[in-house]
Amino acid sequence: MSSHLKTKGEEWRDRIFKMILFFAVMGTIVLGIGGYFVSKTLTDALNQDLPSTTTTTSTTTSTSPKTSP
Repeated sequence: MSSHLKTKGEEWRDRIFKMILFFAVMGTIVLGIGGYFVSKTLTDALNQDLPSTTTTTSTTTSTSPKTSP
């Protein structure tokens, strides 16, 4: 009877270890994806409020026609 309980205990220990490992991996994946979306959302939200750093300038040159004397 004692050996039966010992094998049952080892089976449960293995199951619990596998469950902990499974949820740790799944949690890491979910946190990584969630962090990516939060970072993307914050970046998009903050970039809308900031003025654009690129400026365009244009120059026009006009020439007047020369008159002959």
